Amino acid sequence: MFKKFLTAVFVAVFTFSVAAANCSASFQKIYDETLGMRDLSQDEAASETFQINEGTLKLQIRKIRQNADSKKYHALVFLNDKRIFEDYFETVPGGYTFKVFKDTINNNLFIATSSMRRAWLAGYLPSSGEYVTYADSINYYNDFPAYPTFDVLKDGNVVLAFVSQNMQNPYFHAYRFTWDNSKNWFAYRDIGVINSSLSSMAQK
Repeated sequence: MFKKFLTAVFVAVFTFSVAAANCSASFQKIYDETLGMRDLSQDEAASETFQINEGTLKLQIRKIRQNADSKKYHALVFLNDKRIFEDYFETVPGGYTFKVFKDTINNNLFIATSSMRRAWLAGYLPSSGEYVTYADSINYYNDFPAYPTFDVLKDGNVVLAFVSQNMQNPYFHAYRFTWDNSKNWFAYRDIGVINSSLSSMAQK
């Protein structure tokens, strides 16, 4: 089961609006799992498949016995059995969260990967036939101790959230992402700091 493999973002404070008619705010979170450092045995792999417009998308990750901690996890993405992406992940405290987001308007899927240090938003781009990284948390500003994660809100918007490490007083710095059909890419907007917990505002 991919459950061992594929997991880490708002409602009370404000509402969102779509900036333009060609921007999508109809995302659905269809997968959310955390892979801890001990969830896979050495050389064990886990995978899951999803149906998209172009066919079958398969995600797989394997824990490599011989590799150093800097390349301990090998991730692969296949489209109709053709390899379209691969990367290695280092060993990090707390492991990784893998999420899959579906754009219900055009049926495209996006994969969000996060750890306590970094978060990525990626997916298959039909116009180029490539698997691309749309956003990387290291390129976005945040000024307090936090962990980054992508998530889908209850209103259908994708966000990058820098979640405060202060568990007693939850808040996060948020960036809203909307899909622009005319550009086949995400546009984003800095929403600022939200005084609420991400979990209370995100889709379950």
